[in-house]
Amino acid sequence: LKNAYGAVLDETFDLRIREPNRLANARAIFIRSGHSLAPSAVELPYVLEETAMNIVRGEEMPIILVHDEERSPEKEYYLNARLAFEGNDSDLAIARSLGIELKPSRRLALSNEDVLQIAQFGNYGGYETSERLLDWVVSRQRRWGTPIPVLLSEDDEHEHAVCLSDEQLPALPVSSGHPQRVPCDRLPGGFGVPEKDTLDTFFDSSWYYLRYLDPNNEKQLIGADKLAQMPVDVYVGGIEHAAVHMFFARFISYFLKDIGVVASSEPFGRLLPQGIVRGRTFLRTDNGKYVPETDVVQKGSSFVEKCDGGEVIVQYEKMSKSKRNGVEPLLILNRDGIDLTRLQLLDTAAPRAPINWGDADVKGLKKWLDRVSWVVNEYVTQRSVCASCASIPAEVDHATEERYREVYNYAVRNPFQELESIHQSDLLTHYDPKLSIIVAADASEYGIGAVIQHRMPNGSVKAVAHASRALTAAEQNYSQIEKEGLALTYAVTKFRKMVFGRHFTLLTDYRPLLGIFGSKEDVPKHAAKRLHRWATLLLAYDFTIEYRKTSDFGQTDALSSLISKQRKPEDYYFNVLFCISNGICYTFCPLYRPQSNGQAERFVDTFKRTILKLRREGSVSEIMDIFLRTYRTTPNAFLAEHRTPAELFLDRPPRTSLDLLKFHRSSLPNANSSLIAVTVPVPDSSRFSTPSTHGIAKGKIGDLEKSRNESAASCIKYRWQTEQLRDSTSVSCANASHSKSLC
Repeated sequence: LKNAYGAVLDETFDLRIREPNRLANARAIFIRSGHSLAPSAVELPYVLEETAMNIVRGEEMPIILVHDEERSPEKEYYLNARLAFEGNDSDLAIARSLGIELKPSRRLALSNEDVLQIAQFGNYGGYETSERLLDWVVSRQRRWGTPIPVLLSEDDEHEHAVCLSDEQLPALPVSSGHPQRVPCDRLPGGFGVPEKDTLDTFFDSSWYYLRYLDPNNEKQLIGADKLAQMPVDVYVGGIEHAAVHMFFARFISYFLKDIGVVASSEPFGRLLPQGIVRGRTFLRTDNGKYVPETDVVQKGSSFVEKCDGGEVIVQYEKMSKSKRNGVEPLLILNRDGIDLTRLQLLDTAAPRAPINWGDADVKGLKKWLDRVSWVVNEYVTQRSVCASCASIPAEVDHATEERYREVYNYAVRNPFQELESIHQSDLLTHYDPKLSIIVAADASEYGIGAVIQHRMPNGSVKAVAHASRALTAAEQNYSQIEKEGLALTYAVTKFRKMVFGRHFTLLTDYRPLLGIFGSKEDVPKHAAKRLHRWATLLLAYDFTIEYRKTSDFGQTDALSSLISKQRKPEDYYFNVLFCISNGICYTFCPLYRPQSNGQAERFVDTFKRTILKLRREGSVSEIMDIFLRTYRTTPNAFLAEHRTPAELFLDRPPRTSLDLLKFHRSSLPNANSSLIAVTVPVPDSSRFSTPSTHGIAKGKIGDLEKSRNESAASCIKYRWQTEQLRDSTSVSCANASHSKSLC
């Protein structure tokens, strides 16, 4: 910013724009009355004395105070400021009335990335930020919070504020409150009044996580050796509490990074937010008011209010007093106990998902707790019995001990020794996350092989699992380095569940891969695209790659030649065999396959609108039954013969409640006929583009036909099949009186 005399001010103009390339050809800035630079009691539009320097063009831009306009895509204000847009007629009119030209004399064709690089190079910004993030208040009017070390002037007409000096810190409150006057030469009058507000408690708890690592260090905030353990791997907390807490913690961490205390700006590597607990809410459909559960009664599948019978919808929302869906914790604890309540919270949903209170199977959880309690009580009982054995006579005790020893040797010791000998053999060992992990992979001309191993405490290496597969025709044309890289990628992804999140050693007999997969800073640019992609994939794993001679690499070299015949994963292969042997048709996707993203989005939009319209029809399960039944029984224009999805999937018409309808035998014109074609007049049937499925009984849907009688309306032909008659002859009954004989 510059003042009216052209002097550069020690202040910057915070401008946030969605399309940075507009700054390359901007000539003016519009602000609204809420901006900090906006003067009061001036005639609008008004040109401020201050100007802003365009960091791209190097030109001064006037700052214009305009009326508070309505929001629009061309007039999108962030922090009450925006760039004047030359393509907007109102912006051009305002600028011309003030004698300001918005069109640049020379247009610059720069992209968003170009403008961001210019801003970052000059340290003017150029980073993504929030469009809604404004100045926030961190002070609270409380006495017991963290003091704010600021002195305020006693003169109300000239407000001044200065920070306390280092000698005056810490500014802790005394029991009688803050002192009224503090000597200060930097304030008018030589005295100041301490700030009485305190910092928010979220601010208090946002910095001392560093002290947890080094609590006994009285000379430093945190030692260098302890600081190497930062940042925190995972932050687990409530989704609302963690959001505010991390907001302050990240702010302080960035500040500590700027002053050189910490090396990383981000204090937490990953956030695991826990879902909020939601209660069952009862909402009136007519006036939108919330009703307590005690005032609601259920009638069938719907709910109504007791007082006037008004319809009420049930949904789960965040617990709140205004929504009247809160739960008294003491009542729950007294009824179920603390263990069952905690277990209910853990069992209801995943950590990130919201918890709908009351959906958990309390009976099943209670039964599980009873079993655990029985095991513990039985263990305590047996221990007490063993403790009382000291009073048994020595002779009886000796005989009992010999008997128990004989049984123990036969039933426990001998089998255990046999299992231990098998475990010490050259067979596979069980996976143990406490042992070090070794993953080896090799490639041959026709296949790739991999093995995951454990280094045992005695120094020996034992295999946990083996894997191999054949190379496809395209993979056989890879170069040798690409085949070896494919083998390493296959091994790591194959054993992902055992190696992800743990450090392991990756072995290869191809030395050039050490420089490609061994770099943890960045993937070498000289690597081929395929190797570059694999190396990028392996950056998510923590491993150390090492070289082994081919002569010492027999465990994987043999596997690369003794390959499995199937090229797809073993789980998929055995699932296919199981389905073939049991006559199961393996369906991979829905019958309706959208041909574009637009069709998929329209299907989702239709689904949401349908569910919203049916919200008064019953519970969620009943609504889903209605929607799925309608979808499965509706003819699809994209399917052959306009068949329904149920017909395509089951190879027969869907069964409905109309299947129970039977013909009265007296209404049949011919006892030898098996099919009755009933013609039912339908007014204005031209509205139907496909046969309707509403009211269909057993059989297939007929095509739409026009009646031969000119006075008759269009009709829909239904075929009704009876169980008593088997003949294939069909009789057309044009007389509508036959439809009256249906029962």
